[in-house]
Amino acid sequence: NIIISDISRKWTLKDISDSLYMSCSTLKRKLKQENTSFSEVYLNARMNKAAKLLRNSEYNVTRVAYMCGYDSASYFTCVFKKHFKTTPSEFLSFLSSSQYQFVN
Repeated sequence: NIIISDISRKWTLKDISDSLYMSCSTLKRKLKQENTSFSEVYLNARMNKAAKLLRNSEYNVTRVAYMCGYDSASYFTCVFKKHFKTTPSEFLSFLSSSQYQFVN
């Protein structure tokens, strides 16, 4: 929730640990206990927000990239494709297809 509250911000582990009033090492340890890491949590938050923005709004891919804290739309596209196994444009095409409309 902290990351989502300002998704365009360049969050660091220290920022989050300070917000939670704990040390970086404690936060890392707690994340490790959950079989995850800060970078994984951060990436998932950004990608889920990006998918939500693409799905529920009129923003184009470039605008969504910047809204999610990416300085480059092309880098955002690479990260999105690696995460979701599809490009943002393909994701948008799927959403607008009749297949998606039928599922809903």
